[in-house]
Amino acid sequence: MTTQGALSAFLHDFLHVDDVPDAWCVNGVQVPGKTEINKIAVGVSASRNFLQHAAEWQADAVLVHHGLFWNKGVRTIDSLLSKRLAILYKSDISLFAYHLPLDAHPTIGNNARIAQDLQATTYDMRDICAIAEFAEPVQFSEFLSRCETLFGQAPIFASPKENLPVKKLGICSGGGADFVYDIVAQGIDTFLTGEISEHHFHEFAELDIRFVVCGHYATETFGVRALQTVLQKQFPELELSFFSEPCPV
Repeated sequence: MTTQGALSAFLHDFLHVDDVPDAWCVNGVQVPGKTEINKIAVGVSASRNFLQHAAEWQADAVLVHHGLFWNKGVRTIDSLLSKRLAILYKSDISLFAYHLPLDAHPTIGNNARIAQDLQATTYDMRDICAIAEFAEPVQFSEFLSRCETLFGQAPIFASPKENLPVKKLGICSGGGADFVYDIVAQGIDTFLTGEISEHHFHEFAELDIRFVVCGHYATETFGVRALQTVLQKQFPELELSFFSEPCPV
């Protein structure tokens, strides 16, 4: 038997929650449910569709990257949030959410795993970003092909300079485009992220850095799936299942 408290304590320590400042998300147990946990549904976002599937699977808890409560605070429970919470309350399901700690982890975090799966070696973690390097330069067309294979979709956008190979790579999944300003001085030639805003297009060009945009959801399945494997080894009595909810952006 695994308790909610034991699971929470392990995740808190393993993900170094206290060491990763997160101005956006409340990390940890966001909604307490059953104290005894046997089945955990794993996903990227606590959408109504995901929560409904978890309830139908009779999950005791859900583990996600994007939870329901953010540091801006809840001033009112609107109909969208109310319907999500109703699913959790009806089935007494606990909700665990880990945002930046699941991006920043040096071995199972989104960014470190993306680097590994692209066959690059991470040599530094700056804030939540992975800075990685290929043993041999990779032609840009080959790099884009690897991205399409890894993320299950062609990049949403890739800046030009196709004749220049990729050697040093900065990675910040999801909506991490602003983090490029913290790592551009590390000599990266290419930056991979999930989504960008209009101003990034111009600023990245002025920074003379190539960037590849691969989708917020597509770049953030890696951490929770790797964490699922960790939990299965740590708590072999648990039944865990990843519920995919593909999103083109």
